[in-house]
Amino acid sequence: MPAQAPRPLTLLGAFRTATDDLRAPAVRSILWRTLGFTVAAFVVLAIVVQAAIGYFTTEQAGWIQAILDFLGGLATLVLVWLLFPAVATFVAGTMIEGLVAAVERRHYPDRVSKRSLSWLAGAMASARFALFVITLNLVLLPLYIFLLFTAFLAPVVFLAVNGYLLGREYFEMVAHRHLDPLDAREMRRAHRGLFFFAGVLVALVLAIPIVNFFAPMLGAAAMVHLFHRVDRS
Repeated sequence: MPAQAPRPLTLLGAFRTATDDLRAPAVRSILWRTLGFTVAAFVVLAIVVQAAIGYFTTEQAGWIQAILDFLGGLATLVLVWLLFPAVATFVAGTMIEGLVAAVERRHYPDRVSKRSLSWLAGAMASARFALFVITLNLVLLPLYIFLLFTAFLAPVVFLAVNGYLLGREYFEMVAHRHLDPLDAREMRRAHRGLFFFAGVLVALVLAIPIVNFFAPMLGAAAMVHLFHRVDRS
């Protein structure tokens, strides 16, 4: 009886495989190192946001100050949740080389990329992306607040905007190790739906407390599988 061809990798299958990859010995050290930097970035982000809110809040007496403190704490949580995907992706971008290489050696040993970005180039590209996403989400913040009163449209818009941006960024992190920028752009456009929904899944995981600390590495590992699935098709 002839051997059956392997089943095509689905979007959810890529994320399930990526979950297994994060437990592999070759990836584990990179995972914990990235996790440590991500938690540190989260703490710094919360401190900066809280300090910025405090700077614009004048001292008031009695119950007014109590209300302002409560609203300031709530605003801190909202802004940190809103900005964390960009900050976490920046951290992942500085660590991506080791993760992608480890996943490719494990699953695609004949297709391990011989290209590599320097740490500085990866960090600068990730910093530009993070700055763009932070700026965009701050610009859209009034729209998010308005949509909170329109039957859950705010999370939908947030996931759509960040899903598109994250899908594009994570794809380019992987694809540019194998393809020239023009070829990578053509591949992304030809499979825009797949990479968009991959980005939406990453954005969704990034919105879940505690789990979101693992989301950048999970998304990067899943994108390795999706890239090679498309590249072989």
